[in-house]
Amino acid sequence: RNQMGQTREYAERMNLLSMAPNVALCSTGFCLANTADDDEYICYQNETGAFTLNLGGASGTFTIEWLDPDTGDQSSGGTTTGAWLSK
Repeated sequence: RNQMGQTREYAERMNLLSMAPNVALCSTGFCLANTADDDEYICYQNETGAFTLNLGGASGTFTIEWLDPDTGDQSSGGTTTGAWLSK
């Protein structure tokens, strides 16, 4: 139930309908991307540890947000521009 509420919150802020799975962009293999219109990305990491997101085809500045779906804790990750995001 909590995760459904989190999904709804993201759907109100992002265009989830325009997103499609793109396993090549994120090293975890779990990524929804809208690269055609708004360059929006949602990545999921099902384990702890580092991962990367390839933003090489995107332009502009991206706001990063981290969400722990188990606790609902959200935190800002700042902003980034350019090719790769690593966590």
